[in-house]
Amino acid sequence: MKRKLKTATFYRINSKRDILDIPILEVMSAARYAIEQQISMPTEDLKRLTSQLLGFSRKGNNLDMVTEQTIQLLIDQGIFSHANGMVSMNN
Repeated sequence: MKRKLKTATFYRINSKRDILDIPILEVMSAARYAIEQQISMPTEDLKRLTSQLLGFSRKGNNLDMVTEQTIQLLIDQGIFSHANGMVSMNN
């Protein structure tokens, strides 16, 4: 049985926190905001934009890992869909 995660509707911009200190719900909210603004985008672009929304200007291993896991979680929960390298909101 899949557990449905709570959803957050906010994220803090440029809070000077390490990505590992940011709650997953906040990262999910930033990713959702990015997709809502762009409709659909390649996975790598979504990871980059989500990172930027959270205040990160450079890529790093932890940042890449967290954004990848977040996007996959949103796909697994049925919030996002993924096809041909593109991520979009599920209707």
